[in-house]
Amino acid sequence: MGMFNDNVGAGRTAWTYSYKGRELLPYAQKLYTSYRAQEEESRNRMADFMKDMKIANNDRRVEDTKREIVTFGTLKEQCAVFKHEFARNSEKEYELGLGDVTFFGLTEG
Repeated sequence: MGMFNDNVGAGRTAWTYSYKGRELLPYAQKLYTSYRAQEEESRNRMADFMKDMKIANNDRRVEDTKREIVTFGTLKEQCAVFKHEFARNSEKEYELGLGDVTFFGLTEG
């Protein structure tokens, strides 16, 4: 027996879900705060690596942490734009796809 999503028809994955900006704003704020904290944690780890003379600049941990900083920083910036947009247009209807609903965590709790 396959996983549920193995047999999802194109119709269901193409559905869109309408949310007003004011409904999305708290989710964007929560994500922004989370990604900012994760970026800060990664930056602090990187600072510790740089202070440790035994850790080489090309150490895998350094490379992985660099990638984390870029990833979390980029996601934080995207969420800053979402926060701005949803606050600015609180009554606007936004059409979200399945991935957007998942990204914002709209089904959690």
